[in-house]
Amino acid sequence: MVDLAGPGPDDRTLDVGCGPGAAVRAAASVAREAVGVDPSVRMLKIARRRSRGHSNVRFVEAPAHKLPFGDGEFDVAWTVHALHHWGDEGAGLAEVHRILSPGGRLLVMEALDPGKPWGIGEEDVDRISRLLREVGFTEVTRSNHASDGFDEVVLTATR
Repeated sequence: MVDLAGPGPDDRTLDVGCGPGAAVRAAASVAREAVGVDPSVRMLKIARRRSRGHSNVRFVEAPAHKLPFGDGEFDVAWTVHALHHWGDEGAGLAEVHRILSPGGRLLVMEALDPGKPWGIGEEDVDRISRLLREVGFTEVTRSNHASDGFDEVVLTATR
């Protein structure tokens, strides 16, 4: 995800639904600051433990629809295999739009396999694309990637 997002050395990145923080740590090696947010205290405990020694990493407990950050605070955000867990996808996407700086990017990665509990189908991809536009994102594009034996869809959108 970090390679796809392409953060620069001056960027502040946000991983929404960061889980144990692997993408946050990867972003920390190239970005000014890497922040992970997750509603799970258990996941954040693991993320913090695994991220010791990274001075530009922090983790915050919060759901996607109530991000405790200021308007325009981040340059790049992503969510990996997490959007389908959000209780209110539209509210969460609106929050990500709010915390991104003008021109900031959001990447949404999900497994493209409706037969799996964590997978989504083509109709979900279309619905998420519409939601992105409805909350104010522009330049919504789609790309497909093969990963660990299944297909991934990545939607990229600009604030």
